[in-house]
Amino acid sequence: MKRLWPVVSVVVVALLAGCGGGGGGGGGRTVSDFVYSTDWVAGSAGPTGQSQRIALLDADGVVRWEAVVNRAVDGVQAQPLASVPTGSFRLVAELYSERDAAGAQTGRLSAQVEIAAKGTFQTAVGAPPASLRMQPTALTLKAPASARLIATPLAADQRPVFVASDSLAWGSSSPSVASVDEEGIVQALSAGEAQIEARHVPTGLSASVPVVVNPASAERTKWTILVFLNAANDLAEFSVKDVNEMERAAQNPQVRVVVQWKLDPSYLTSGGFRGTRRYLIKPDTSSSIRSELVQDLGERVDMGRATTLRDFLQWGMENYPADRYALIVWNHGNGWLRSATAAGSRAISYDDLTGSAIQVWQLGYALQGRRFDFIAWDASLMQMLEVAYEVRGFTDFVIGSEESPPGDGYPYDAVLRRFRDDPDAPTETLARSFVDAMLDETSYSNRKITQSVLRTSALAELARSVDVLGAALASSASQLDSAMARVRAATQAYSPSDYRHFYDLLGLARNLEDSVTIPAIVAAAGDVRRAVQAAVAYERHNALSPGSNGVSIDLTPKDRWSASGLADYRRLQLAADTRWDEWLAVAP
Repeated sequence: MKRLWPVVSVVVVALLAGCGGGGGGGGGRTVSDFVYSTDWVAGSAGPTGQSQRIALLDADGVVRWEAVVNRAVDGVQAQPLASVPTGSFRLVAELYSERDAAGAQTGRLSAQVEIAAKGTFQTAVGAPPASLRMQPTALTLKAPASARLIATPLAADQRPVFVASDSLAWGSSSPSVASVDEEGIVQALSAGEAQIEARHVPTGLSASVPVVVNPASAERTKWTILVFLNAANDLAEFSVKDVNEMERAAQNPQVRVVVQWKLDPSYLTSGGFRGTRRYLIKPDTSSSIRSELVQDLGERVDMGRATTLRDFLQWGMENYPADRYALIVWNHGNGWLRSATAAGSRAISYDDLTGSAIQVWQLGYALQGRRFDFIAWDASLMQMLEVAYEVRGFTDFVIGSEESPPGDGYPYDAVLRRFRDDPDAPTETLARSFVDAMLDETSYSNRKITQSVLRTSALAELARSVDVLGAALASSASQLDSAMARVRAATQAYSPSDYRHFYDLLGLARNLEDSVTIPAIVAAAGDVRRAVQAAVAYERHNALSPGSNGVSIDLTPKDRWSASGLADYRRLQLAADTRWDEWLAVAP
Protein backbone atom coordinates (compact mmCIF):
# COMPACT_ATOMS: atom_id res chain seq x y z
CA MET A 1 0.00 0.00 0.00
CA LYS A 2 1.16 3.50 -0.78
CA ARG A 3 -0.44 6.56 0.82
CA LEU A 4 -0.72 9.52 -1.55
CA TRP A 5 -3.00 11.83 0.42
CA PRO A 6 -3.13 12.45 4.17
CA VAL A 7 -6.76 11.36 4.59
CA VAL A 8 -7.23 8.97 1.65
CA SER A 9 -6.20 5.34 1.39
CA VAL A 10 -5.32 4.04 -2.05
CA VAL A 11 -4.20 0.55 -2.93
CA VAL A 12 -2.32 0.53 -6.24
CA VAL A 13 -1.40 -2.50 -8.35
CA ALA A 14 0.67 -1.91 -11.47
CA LEU A 15 0.27 -4.76 -13.95
CA LEU A 16 2.65 -4.88 -16.87
CA ALA A 17 1.45 -8.14 -18.34
CA GLY A 18 3.11 -10.16 -21.06
CA CYS A 19 -0.09 -11.92 -22.10
CA GLY A 20 -2.07 -9.85 -24.54
CA GLY A 21 -3.06 -10.70 -28.04
CA GLY A 22 -2.64 -8.97 -31.35
CA GLY A 23 -0.85 -5.90 -30.08
CA GLY A 24 -2.40 -2.45 -29.68
CA GLY A 25 -3.68 -0.66 -26.60
CA GLY A 26 -2.04 1.53 -24.03
CA GLY A 27 0.92 0.88 -21.85
CA GLY A 28 3.47 3.50 -22.83
CA ARG A 29 5.55 5.46 -20.37
CA THR A 30 4.05 6.05 -16.92
CA VAL A 31 3.05 9.42 -15.42
CA SER A 32 2.61 10.45 -11.80
CA ASP A 33 0.30 13.47 -12.04
CA PHE A 34 -2.90 12.06 -13.48
CA VAL A 35 -5.88 12.89 -11.23
CA TYR A 36 -9.03 10.82 -10.74
CA SER A 37 -11.75 13.08 -9.36
CA THR A 38 -14.98 11.86 -7.74
CA ASP A 39 -17.88 13.91 -6.42
CA TRP A 40 -19.22 11.50 -3.78
CA VAL A 41 -22.45 13.51 -3.19
CA ALA A 42 -23.37 14.74 -6.66
CA GLY A 43 -27.01 13.79 -6.04
CA SER A 44 -29.37 11.29 -4.49
CA ALA A 45 -30.92 9.75 -7.60
CA GLY A 46 -28.20 7.21 -8.27
CA PRO A 47 -26.25 4.55 -6.39
CA THR A 48 -23.96 5.55 -3.54
CA GLY A 49 -20.91 3.95 -1.98
CA GLN A 50 -17.84 4.15 0.24
CA SER A 51 -15.10 3.01 -2.13
CA GLN A 52 -14.25 2.46 -5.77
CA ARG A 53 -12.13 -0.04 -7.64
CA ILE A 54 -10.61 1.63 -10.73
CA ALA A 55 -8.93 -0.30 -13.54
CA LEU A 56 -7.36 0.66 -16.85
CA LEU A 57 -7.63 -2.03 -19.54
CA ASP A 58 -5.71 -1.89 -22.79
CA ALA A 59 -7.03 -2.83 -26.23
CA ASP A 60 -6.22 -6.48 -25.50
CA GLY A 61 -8.39 -6.42 -22.36
CA VAL A 62 -5.37 -6.72 -20.08
CA VAL A 63 -5.53 -4.77 -16.82
CA ARG A 64 -2.52 -2.45 -16.99
CA TRP A 65 -3.24 -0.50 -13.82
CA GLU A 66 -5.60 -0.94 -10.90
CA ALA A 67 -6.38 0.91 -7.66
CA VAL A 68 -8.91 1.03 -4.82
CA VAL A 69 -9.95 4.51 -3.62
CA ASN A 70 -11.77 4.95 -0.31
CA ARG A 71 -14.21 7.78 0.29
CA ALA A 72 -12.57 10.48 2.43
CA VAL A 73 -14.80 13.55 2.04
CA ASP A 74 -18.46 14.42 1.46
CA GLY A 75 -17.86 16.23 -1.77
CA VAL A 76 -15.23 16.31 -4.50
CA GLN A 77 -12.23 14.14 -3.84
CA ALA A 78 -9.32 14.78 -6.19
CA GLN A 79 -7.04 11.79 -6.06
CA PRO A 80 -3.59 11.79 -7.68
CA LEU A 81 -2.85 8.31 -9.04
CA ALA A 82 0.67 6.96 -9.15
CA SER A 83 2.45 5.27 -12.07
CA VAL A 84 -0.46 5.49 -14.50
CA PRO A 85 0.64 4.48 -18.03
CA THR A 86 -0.03 6.82 -20.92
CA GLY A 87 -2.14 5.74 -23.88
CA SER A 88 -5.70 4.80 -24.79
CA PHE A 89 -7.59 2.71 -22.24
CA ARG A 90 -11.00 1.47 -21.22
CA LEU A 91 -11.53 2.77 -17.72
CA VAL A 92 -13.79 0.64 -15.54
CA ALA A 93 -14.82 1.97 -12.14
CA GLU A 94 -16.87 -0.11 -9.70
CA LEU A 95 -18.65 1.44 -6.72
CA TYR A 96 -18.88 -0.53 -3.45
CA SER A 97 -20.98 -0.14 -0.34
CA GLU A 98 -18.03 -0.54 2.03
CA ARG A 99 -14.43 0.60 2.20
CA ASP A 100 -11.62 -1.27 0.38
CA ALA A 101 -13.96 -2.49 -2.39
CA ALA A 102 -15.87 -4.64 0.09
CA GLY A 103 -19.57 -5.21 0.51
CA ALA A 104 -22.00 -5.05 -2.39
CA GLN A 105 -21.18 -3.56 -5.75
CA THR A 106 -23.71 -0.74 -6.03
CA GLY A 107 -22.71 0.88 -9.30
CA ARG A 108 -20.41 0.79 -12.29
CA LEU A 109 -19.22 2.96 -15.15
CA SER A 110 -17.05 2.44 -18.21
CA ALA A 111 -15.45 5.04 -20.43
CA GLN A 112 -12.78 5.34 -23.09
CA VAL A 113 -9.96 7.56 -21.83
CA GLU A 114 -6.83 9.03 -23.37
CA ILE A 115 -4.15 9.50 -20.75
CA ALA A 116 -1.39 11.98 -21.57
CA ALA A 117 1.35 13.44 -19.37
CA LYS A 118 -1.22 15.35 -17.36
CA GLY A 119 -4.97 15.15 -17.02
CA THR A 120 -8.06 14.69 -14.89
CA PHE A 121 -10.93 12.25 -15.17
CA GLN A 122 -14.05 13.39 -13.31
CA THR A 123 -16.89 11.14 -12.10
CA ALA A 124 -20.06 11.75 -10.13
CA VAL A 125 -21.74 9.52 -7.53
CA GLY A 126 -25.49 9.79 -7.02
CA ALA A 127 -26.23 12.11 -9.95
CA PRO A 128 -28.97 10.99 -12.36
CA PRO A 129 -27.88 10.21 -15.92
CA ALA A 130 -28.98 12.80 -18.47
CA SER A 131 -27.55 11.16 -21.61
CA LEU A 132 -25.55 8.19 -22.90
CA ARG A 133 -22.28 8.48 -24.80
CA MET A 134 -21.23 5.63 -27.09
CA GLN A 135 -17.61 4.98 -28.05
CA PRO A 136 -16.57 4.49 -30.76
CA THR A 137 -19.22 6.38 -32.71
CA ALA A 138 -19.20 3.93 -35.67
CA LEU A 139 -17.88 0.46 -36.47
CA THR A 140 -16.76 -1.24 -39.66
CA LEU A 141 -15.98 -4.93 -39.21
CA LYS A 142 -15.15 -7.89 -41.39
CA ALA A 143 -16.91 -11.11 -40.47
CA PRO A 144 -16.23 -12.89 -38.14
CA ALA A 145 -14.45 -10.12 -36.18
CA SER A 146 -15.68 -8.53 -32.97
CA ALA A 147 -15.36 -5.16 -31.26
CA ARG A 148 -16.38 -3.69 -27.95
CA LEU A 149 -18.68 -0.68 -27.63
CA ILE A 150 -18.59 1.40 -24.46
CA ALA A 151 -21.72 3.12 -23.19
CA THR A 152 -21.02 5.82 -20.61
CA PRO A 153 -23.92 7.45 -18.70
CA LEU A 154 -23.35 11.21 -18.36
CA ALA A 155 -24.77 13.72 -15.90
CA ALA A 156 -26.19 17.01 -17.13
CA ASP A 157 -22.73 18.56 -16.74
CA GLN A 158 -21.22 15.73 -18.89
CA ARG A 159 -19.42 13.99 -16.02
CA PRO A 160 -19.62 10.17 -16.16
CA VAL A 161 -21.99 8.83 -13.51
CA PHE A 162 -22.35 5.47 -11.82
CA VAL A 163 -25.42 3.37 -12.58
CA ALA A 164 -26.49 -0.07 -11.39
CA SER A 165 -24.48 -2.80 -13.10
CA ASP A 166 -27.52 -4.44 -14.69
CA SER A 167 -29.28 -1.26 -15.77
CA LEU A 168 -27.82 -1.07 -19.31
CA ALA A 169 -29.47 -3.16 -22.02
CA TRP A 170 -28.03 -3.79 -25.49
CA GLY A 171 -29.72 -4.66 -28.75
CA SER A 172 -29.15 -4.94 -32.49
CA SER A 173 -31.49 -3.85 -35.28
CA SER A 174 -30.23 -6.78 -37.37
CA PRO A 175 -28.95 -9.65 -35.20
CA SER A 176 -28.15 -11.78 -38.24
CA VAL A 177 -25.67 -9.13 -39.40
CA ALA A 178 -24.21 -8.07 -36.05
CA SER A 179 -25.10 -9.34 -32.61
CA VAL A 180 -24.30 -7.69 -29.29
CA ASP A 181 -24.05 -9.19 -25.82
CA GLU A 182 -24.69 -7.74 -22.38
CA GLU A 183 -21.11 -6.44 -22.20
CA GLY A 184 -21.45 -4.42 -25.42
CA ILE A 185 -19.31 -6.80 -27.48
CA VAL A 186 -20.39 -6.77 -31.12
CA GLN A 187 -19.93 -9.90 -33.25
CA ALA A 188 -19.84 -9.44 -37.03
CA LEU A 189 -21.84 -12.32 -38.52
CA SER A 190 -22.72 -11.56 -42.14
CA ALA A 191 -22.45 -8.76 -44.68
CA GLY A 192 -24.82 -5.86 -44.12
CA GLU A 193 -25.59 -2.95 -41.83
CA ALA A 194 -27.03 -2.73 -38.33
CA GLN A 195 -27.63 -0.27 -35.55
CA ILE A 196 -26.36 -1.26 -32.10
CA GLU A 197 -28.25 0.43 -29.30
CA ALA A 198 -27.50 0.81 -25.60
CA ARG A 199 -30.36 1.79 -23.31
CA HIS A 200 -30.43 2.79 -19.65
CA VAL A 201 -33.51 0.85 -18.62
CA PRO A 202 -34.65 2.91 -15.59
CA THR A 203 -34.66 6.22 -17.52
CA GLY A 204 -35.15 5.06 -21.11
CA LEU A 205 -32.08 7.02 -22.23
CA SER A 206 -30.47 5.47 -25.29
CA ALA A 207 -27.71 5.90 -27.84
CA SER A 208 -26.82 3.94 -30.95
CA VAL A 209 -23.88 3.27 -33.24
CA PRO A 210 -24.00 2.28 -36.93
CA VAL A 211 -22.18 -0.96 -37.78
CA VAL A 212 -21.12 -2.01 -41.27
CA VAL A 213 -20.11 -5.65 -41.72
CA ASN A 214 -18.07 -6.65 -44.73
CA PRO A 215 -18.26 -10.27 -45.91
CA ALA A 216 -15.83 -12.92 -44.79
CA SER A 217 -13.25 -14.06 -47.32
CA ALA A 218 -11.69 -17.13 -45.71
CA GLU A 219 -9.45 -19.14 -48.02
CA ARG A 220 -9.68 -22.93 -47.95
CA THR A 221 -6.48 -24.43 -46.58
CA LYS A 222 -5.10 -27.93 -46.08
CA TRP A 223 -5.62 -28.01 -42.31
CA THR A 224 -7.71 -26.21 -39.72
CA ILE A 225 -6.84 -27.26 -36.17
CA LEU A 226 -9.41 -26.06 -33.65
CA VAL A 227 -8.21 -25.76 -30.04
CA PHE A 228 -10.80 -25.51 -27.26
CA LEU A 229 -8.51 -24.06 -24.61
CA ASN A 230 -10.15 -23.70 -21.22
CA ALA A 231 -7.70 -22.05 -18.83
CA ALA A 232 -10.23 -20.64 -16.38
CA ASN A 233 -8.48 -22.62 -13.65
CA ASP A 234 -5.06 -23.42 -12.20
CA LEU A 235 -3.70 -24.35 -15.65
CA ALA A 236 -3.78 -20.71 -16.80
CA GLU A 237 -0.01 -20.22 -16.73
CA PHE A 238 0.50 -23.29 -18.94
CA SER A 239 -2.00 -21.94 -21.47
CA VAL A 240 0.16 -18.88 -22.16
CA LYS A 241 3.17 -21.15 -22.67
CA ASP A 242 1.25 -23.41 -25.03
CA VAL A 243 -0.10 -20.57 -27.19
CA ASN A 244 3.44 -19.25 -27.47
CA GLU A 245 4.54 -22.70 -28.62
CA MET A 246 1.80 -22.72 -31.25
CA GLU A 247 3.04 -19.38 -32.54
CA ARG A 248 6.56 -20.74 -32.91
CA ALA A 249 5.37 -23.35 -35.43
CA ALA A 250 2.82 -21.27 -37.33
CA GLN A 251 4.89 -20.46 -40.43
CA ASN A 252 2.81 -22.47 -42.94
CA PRO A 253 -0.39 -20.62 -43.99
CA GLN A 254 -1.83 -23.95 -45.17
CA VAL A 255 -2.03 -25.06 -41.52
CA ARG A 256 -4.32 -22.79 -39.53
CA VAL A 257 -4.61 -23.10 -35.78
CA VAL A 258 -7.72 -21.41 -34.36
CA VAL A 259 -8.08 -21.15 -30.59
CA GLN A 260 -11.01 -20.39 -28.33
CA TRP A 261 -9.23 -19.43 -25.14
CA LYS A 262 -10.77 -18.67 -21.77
CA LEU A 263 -8.37 -17.20 -19.24
CA ASP A 264 -8.61 -16.26 -15.59
CA PRO A 265 -5.69 -13.87 -14.92
CA SER A 266 -5.94 -14.35 -11.16
CA TYR A 267 -3.94 -17.56 -11.72
CA LEU A 268 -1.19 -15.74 -13.65
CA THR A 269 1.92 -14.22 -12.14
CA SER A 270 2.10 -11.48 -14.79
CA GLY A 271 -1.53 -10.62 -15.49
CA GLY A 272 -3.50 -11.19 -18.67
CA PHE A 273 -6.89 -10.72 -20.28
CA ARG A 274 -10.03 -11.86 -18.48
CA GLY A 275 -12.72 -13.74 -20.37
CA THR A 276 -12.94 -15.76 -23.58
CA ARG A 277 -11.36 -14.94 -26.92
CA ARG A 278 -10.89 -16.44 -30.35
CA TYR A 279 -7.46 -16.19 -31.93
CA LEU A 280 -6.01 -17.12 -35.28
CA ILE A 281 -2.49 -18.22 -34.41
CA LYS A 282 0.21 -16.19 -36.16
CA PRO A 283 3.97 -16.83 -36.28
CA ASP A 284 6.01 -15.26 -33.51
CA THR A 285 9.05 -16.23 -31.47
CA SER A 286 8.73 -13.72 -28.62
CA SER A 287 7.35 -14.48 -25.16
CA SER A 288 4.30 -12.28 -25.83
CA ILE A 289 1.12 -13.40 -27.57
CA ARG A 290 1.12 -11.85 -31.06
CA SER A 291 -1.64 -13.87 -32.72
CA GLU A 292 -4.62 -12.24 -34.40
CA LEU A 293 -7.47 -11.54 -32.00
CA VAL A 294 -10.50 -12.41 -34.12
CA GLN A 295 -13.27 -12.22 -31.54
CA ASP A 296 -13.60 -11.10 -27.93
CA LEU A 297 -16.50 -13.05 -26.42
CA GLY A 298 -16.42 -11.26 -23.07
CA GLU A 299 -16.42 -12.65 -19.55
CA ARG A 300 -19.66 -14.65 -19.45
CA VAL A 301 -18.87 -17.60 -21.72
CA ASP A 302 -19.09 -20.94 -19.92
CA MET A 303 -16.40 -23.24 -21.33
CA GLY A 304 -17.79 -26.11 -19.26
CA ARG A 305 -20.87 -26.48 -21.47
CA ALA A 306 -21.22 -28.77 -24.47
CA THR A 307 -23.16 -26.01 -26.24
CA THR A 308 -20.12 -23.71 -26.03
CA LEU A 309 -17.91 -26.34 -27.66
CA ARG A 310 -20.56 -26.95 -30.32
CA ASP A 311 -20.79 -23.23 -31.12
CA PHE A 312 -17.02 -22.92 -31.42
CA LEU A 313 -16.78 -25.88 -33.81
CA GLN A 314 -19.55 -24.52 -36.01
CA TRP A 315 -17.98 -21.06 -36.09
CA GLY A 316 -14.46 -22.38 -36.71
CA MET A 317 -15.37 -24.71 -39.55
CA GLU A 318 -17.59 -22.14 -41.26
CA ASN A 319 -15.03 -19.35 -41.10
CA TYR A 320 -11.85 -21.39 -41.67
CA PRO A 321 -12.69 -24.04 -44.29
CA ALA A 322 -10.07 -26.75 -44.86
CA ASP A 323 -9.48 -30.09 -46.52
CA ARG A 324 -8.84 -31.67 -43.13
CA TYR A 325 -9.94 -30.73 -39.63
CA ALA A 326 -8.66 -31.52 -36.15
CA LEU A 327 -9.95 -30.77 -32.67
CA ILE A 328 -7.83 -30.43 -29.54
CA VAL A 329 -9.59 -30.16 -26.17
CA TRP A 330 -7.26 -28.57 -23.60
CA ASN A 331 -7.97 -28.67 -19.87
CA HIS A 332 -8.12 -30.97 -16.89
CA GLY A 333 -9.60 -34.40 -17.55
CA ASN A 334 -11.03 -37.25 -15.52
CA GLY A 335 -11.54 -39.97 -18.10
CA TRP A 336 -15.24 -40.77 -18.55
CA LEU A 337 -15.90 -40.02 -14.91
CA ARG A 338 -17.44 -37.18 -13.00
CA SER A 339 -15.17 -35.90 -10.22
CA ALA A 340 -16.09 -36.79 -6.68
CA THR A 341 -14.34 -33.61 -5.54
CA ALA A 342 -16.70 -31.25 -7.35
CA ALA A 343 -20.16 -32.37 -6.24
CA GLY A 344 -20.31 -34.75 -9.17
CA SER A 345 -19.95 -32.06 -11.82
CA ARG A 346 -16.60 -32.60 -13.54
CA ALA A 347 -15.36 -34.69 -16.45
CA ILE A 348 -13.57 -32.65 -19.15
CA SER A 349 -13.12 -28.90 -19.70
CA TYR A 350 -13.58 -27.70 -16.13
CA ASP A 351 -14.56 -24.02 -15.96
CA ASP A 352 -13.72 -23.01 -12.41
CA LEU A 353 -15.42 -19.63 -12.83
CA THR A 354 -18.80 -21.29 -13.46
CA GLY A 355 -18.30 -24.60 -11.66
CA SER A 356 -19.31 -26.61 -14.70
CA ALA A 357 -17.71 -29.18 -17.01
CA ILE A 358 -18.57 -31.15 -20.12
CA GLN A 359 -19.65 -34.72 -19.37
CA VAL A 360 -18.42 -37.41 -21.74
CA TRP A 361 -21.95 -38.44 -22.69
CA GLN A 362 -22.55 -34.83 -23.83
CA LEU A 363 -19.77 -34.98 -26.43
CA GLY A 364 -22.07 -36.44 -29.08
CA TYR A 365 -24.23 -33.33 -28.88
CA ALA A 366 -21.20 -31.04 -29.10
CA LEU A 367 -19.79 -32.88 -32.13
CA GLN A 368 -23.04 -33.59 -33.93
CA GLY A 369 -22.85 -32.92 -37.66
CA ARG A 370 -19.05 -32.55 -37.62
CA ARG A 371 -16.30 -34.83 -38.83
CA PHE A 372 -12.66 -34.56 -37.79
CA ASP A 373 -9.56 -36.28 -39.04
CA PHE A 374 -8.47 -36.55 -35.42
CA ILE A 375 -9.50 -35.49 -31.95
CA ALA A 376 -6.74 -35.00 -29.37
CA TRP A 377 -7.23 -34.73 -25.62
CA ASP A 378 -4.67 -32.45 -23.97
CA ALA A 379 -6.05 -33.55 -20.63
CA SER A 380 -5.62 -36.28 -18.06
CA LEU A 381 -6.81 -39.88 -18.32
CA MET A 382 -8.88 -39.42 -21.47
CA GLN A 383 -7.53 -42.28 -23.60
CA MET A 384 -10.18 -44.70 -22.38
CA LEU A 385 -12.34 -47.00 -24.46
CA GLU A 386 -15.40 -45.36 -22.88
CA VAL A 387 -14.31 -41.94 -24.19
CA ALA A 388 -13.05 -43.02 -27.61
CA TYR A 389 -16.19 -45.04 -28.24
CA GLU A 390 -18.31 -41.98 -27.43
CA VAL A 391 -16.66 -39.92 -30.22
CA ARG A 392 -15.99 -42.72 -32.73
CA GLY A 393 -18.61 -41.46 -35.18
CA PHE A 394 -17.04 -38.01 -35.44
CA THR A 395 -13.36 -38.69 -36.09
CA ASP A 396 -10.94 -41.09 -37.74
CA PHE A 397 -8.38 -41.07 -34.92
CA VAL A 398 -8.35 -40.29 -31.20
CA ILE A 399 -5.14 -39.14 -29.51
CA GLY A 400 -4.55 -38.96 -25.80
CA SER A 401 -3.02 -40.26 -22.59
CA GLU A 402 -4.01 -43.12 -20.34
CA GLU A 403 -2.01 -41.37 -17.60
CA SER A 404 -2.32 -37.94 -16.04
CA PRO A 405 0.29 -35.92 -17.99
CA PRO A 406 2.15 -32.80 -16.77
CA GLY A 407 0.24 -29.53 -16.66
CA ASP A 408 2.40 -28.21 -19.51
CA GLY A 409 0.69 -30.72 -21.79
CA TYR A 410 1.76 -31.12 -25.39
CA PRO A 411 4.94 -29.35 -26.57
CA TYR A 412 3.00 -27.67 -29.36
CA ASP A 413 6.00 -26.35 -31.26
CA ALA A 414 7.27 -29.92 -31.65
CA VAL A 415 3.80 -31.30 -32.42
CA LEU A 416 2.92 -28.72 -35.07
CA ARG A 417 6.33 -28.72 -36.71
CA ARG A 418 5.41 -31.84 -38.68
CA PHE A 419 2.17 -30.25 -39.88
CA ARG A 420 4.10 -27.14 -40.90
CA ASP A 421 6.75 -29.08 -42.80
CA ASP A 422 4.57 -31.74 -44.45
CA PRO A 423 0.86 -30.90 -44.31
CA ASP A 424 0.12 -33.43 -47.10
CA ALA A 425 1.32 -36.40 -45.03
CA PRO A 426 -1.30 -39.02 -44.08
CA THR A 427 -3.34 -38.15 -41.03
CA GLU A 428 -2.05 -41.15 -39.10
CA THR A 429 1.54 -40.06 -39.72
CA LEU A 430 0.82 -36.54 -38.50
CA ALA A 431 -1.13 -37.82 -35.51
CA ARG A 432 1.99 -39.62 -34.34
CA SER A 433 3.64 -36.24 -33.77
CA PHE A 434 1.59 -35.83 -30.59
CA VAL A 435 2.92 -39.13 -29.24
CA ASP A 436 6.53 -38.51 -30.23
CA ALA A 437 6.58 -34.92 -28.95
CA MET A 438 5.48 -36.04 -25.49
CA LEU A 439 7.84 -39.00 -25.23
CA ASP A 440 10.81 -37.07 -26.65
CA GLU A 441 10.35 -34.10 -24.32
CA THR A 442 13.34 -34.32 -21.97
CA SER A 443 11.72 -32.26 -19.22
CA TYR A 444 9.11 -35.02 -18.83
CA SER A 445 11.63 -37.78 -18.20
CA ASN A 446 10.70 -38.03 -14.52
CA ARG A 447 6.93 -38.05 -15.15
CA LYS A 448 4.60 -40.88 -16.12
CA ILE A 449 4.06 -40.38 -19.84
CA THR A 450 1.79 -42.43 -22.09
CA GLN A 451 0.42 -41.43 -25.48
CA SER A 452 -1.40 -43.31 -28.20
CA VAL A 453 -3.35 -42.95 -31.43
CA LEU A 454 -6.54 -45.02 -31.75
CA ARG A 455 -8.24 -46.00 -35.01
CA THR A 456 -11.95 -45.43 -34.59
CA SER A 457 -12.65 -47.79 -37.50
CA ALA A 458 -11.54 -50.65 -35.22
CA LEU A 459 -13.57 -49.66 -32.17
CA ALA A 460 -16.75 -51.48 -33.16
CA GLU A 461 -14.89 -54.80 -33.16
CA LEU A 462 -13.16 -53.88 -29.91
CA ALA A 463 -16.53 -53.09 -28.31
CA ARG A 464 -17.94 -56.41 -29.60
CA SER A 465 -15.10 -58.32 -27.97
CA VAL A 466 -15.49 -56.33 -24.71
CA ASP A 467 -19.20 -57.17 -24.75
CA VAL A 468 -18.45 -60.91 -24.92
CA LEU A 469 -15.80 -60.63 -22.21
CA GLY A 470 -18.13 -58.64 -19.96
CA ALA A 471 -20.84 -61.28 -20.28
CA ALA A 472 -18.38 -64.10 -19.56
CA LEU A 473 -17.00 -62.33 -16.49
CA ALA A 474 -20.45 -61.42 -15.15
CA SER A 475 -21.70 -65.02 -15.43
CA SER A 476 -18.74 -66.27 -13.38
CA ALA A 477 -18.35 -63.32 -10.99
CA SER A 478 -18.83 -65.40 -7.85
CA GLN A 479 -15.79 -67.51 -8.77
CA LEU A 480 -13.40 -64.61 -9.46
CA ASP A 481 -12.65 -62.98 -6.09
CA SER A 482 -9.03 -64.10 -5.79
CA ALA A 483 -8.37 -64.05 -9.51
CA MET A 484 -9.50 -60.42 -9.89
CA ALA A 485 -7.30 -59.37 -7.00
CA ARG A 486 -4.31 -60.88 -8.83
CA VAL A 487 -5.38 -59.37 -12.15
CA ARG A 488 -5.74 -55.86 -10.73
CA ALA A 489 -2.40 -56.10 -8.97
CA ALA A 490 -0.68 -57.14 -12.21
CA THR A 491 -2.37 -54.59 -14.50
CA GLN A 492 -1.23 -51.00 -15.00
CA ALA A 493 -3.58 -48.60 -13.20
CA TYR A 494 -3.92 -44.85 -13.80
CA SER A 495 -4.25 -42.28 -10.98
CA PRO A 496 -6.02 -44.83 -8.76
CA SER A 497 -8.21 -43.54 -5.95
CA ASP A 498 -11.27 -44.57 -3.97
CA TYR A 499 -13.49 -43.59 -6.88
CA ARG A 500 -11.18 -44.03 -9.90
CA HIS A 501 -10.31 -47.55 -11.09
CA PHE A 502 -8.90 -47.23 -14.61
CA TYR A 503 -6.74 -50.06 -15.97
CA ASP A 504 -4.88 -50.72 -19.20
CA LEU A 505 -7.22 -52.81 -21.34
CA LEU A 506 -4.66 -54.93 -23.14
CA GLY A 507 -2.85 -55.65 -19.90
CA LEU A 508 -6.16 -56.59 -18.29
CA ALA A 509 -6.96 -59.03 -21.10
CA ARG A 510 -3.51 -60.58 -20.99
CA ASN A 511 -3.62 -61.00 -17.21
CA LEU A 512 -7.08 -62.56 -17.41
CA GLU A 513 -5.67 -65.08 -19.86
CA ASP A 514 -2.86 -65.84 -17.43
CA SER A 515 -4.82 -65.87 -14.15
CA VAL A 516 -8.24 -67.36 -14.95
CA THR A 517 -8.94 -70.94 -15.96
CA ILE A 518 -12.56 -70.55 -17.11
CA PRO A 519 -12.42 -71.26 -20.90
CA ALA A 520 -15.05 -68.72 -21.94
CA ILE A 521 -13.19 -65.90 -20.12
CA VAL A 522 -9.80 -66.95 -21.49
CA ALA A 523 -11.12 -67.06 -25.07
CA ALA A 524 -12.93 -63.72 -24.74
CA ALA A 525 -9.87 -62.08 -23.18
CA GLY A 526 -7.75 -63.24 -26.11
CA ASP A 527 -10.21 -61.65 -28.53
CA VAL A 528 -10.04 -58.38 -26.58
CA ARG A 529 -6.24 -58.45 -26.63
CA ARG A 530 -6.18 -58.88 -30.42
CA ALA A 531 -8.86 -56.21 -30.91
CA VAL A 532 -6.86 -53.70 -28.84
CA GLN A 533 -3.78 -54.39 -30.94
CA ALA A 534 -5.81 -53.69 -34.08
CA ALA A 535 -7.28 -50.47 -32.67
CA VAL A 536 -4.03 -48.93 -31.41
CA ALA A 537 -2.38 -47.35 -34.44
CA TYR A 538 0.62 -46.05 -32.49
CA GLU A 539 1.66 -46.07 -28.85
CA ARG A 540 4.62 -45.06 -26.72
CA HIS A 541 5.19 -44.86 -22.99
CA ASN A 542 8.14 -44.32 -20.72
CA ALA A 543 9.57 -46.59 -18.06
CA LEU A 544 7.48 -45.00 -15.30
CA SER A 545 4.29 -46.42 -16.82
CA PRO A 546 5.60 -49.78 -18.07
CA GLY A 547 2.31 -51.67 -18.43
CA SER A 548 0.65 -49.20 -20.79
CA ASN A 549 -0.57 -50.31 -24.21
CA GLY A 550 -2.66 -47.45 -25.52
CA VAL A 551 -6.20 -47.61 -24.12
CA SER A 552 -7.71 -48.09 -20.66
CA ILE A 553 -11.09 -49.19 -19.31
CA ASP A 554 -13.03 -48.84 -16.07
CA LEU A 555 -12.71 -51.81 -13.68
CA THR A 556 -14.42 -50.47 -10.57
CA PRO A 557 -15.33 -53.17 -8.02
CA LYS A 558 -19.05 -53.45 -7.25
CA ASP A 559 -18.65 -52.12 -3.70
CA ARG A 560 -16.74 -48.98 -4.76
CA TRP A 561 -19.41 -47.33 -6.89
CA SER A 562 -20.89 -44.08 -5.61
CA ALA A 563 -24.65 -43.70 -5.36
CA SER A 564 -24.90 -42.33 -8.91
CA GLY A 565 -21.70 -43.78 -10.38
CA LEU A 566 -23.04 -46.88 -12.12
CA ALA A 567 -26.09 -44.96 -13.32
CA ASP A 568 -23.72 -42.42 -14.87
CA TYR A 569 -21.71 -45.20 -16.50
CA ARG A 570 -24.86 -46.53 -18.12
CA ARG A 571 -25.33 -43.19 -19.88
CA LEU A 572 -22.29 -44.01 -22.02
CA GLN A 573 -22.57 -45.51 -25.50
CA LEU A 574 -20.20 -48.30 -24.53
CA ALA A 575 -22.58 -49.35 -21.76
CA ALA A 576 -25.51 -49.20 -24.14
CA ASP A 577 -23.79 -51.38 -26.74
CA THR A 578 -22.00 -53.87 -24.49
CA ARG A 579 -22.48 -55.85 -21.27
CA TRP A 580 -19.44 -54.34 -19.60
CA ASP A 581 -21.71 -52.39 -17.24
CA GLU A 582 -23.36 -55.67 -16.21
CA TRP A 583 -19.91 -56.98 -15.28
CA LEU A 584 -19.08 -53.81 -13.33
CA ALA A 585 -22.30 -54.18 -11.33
CA VAL A 586 -21.10 -57.54 -9.94
CA ALA A 587 -17.30 -57.29 -10.27
CA PRO A 588 -15.44 -58.39 -7.12
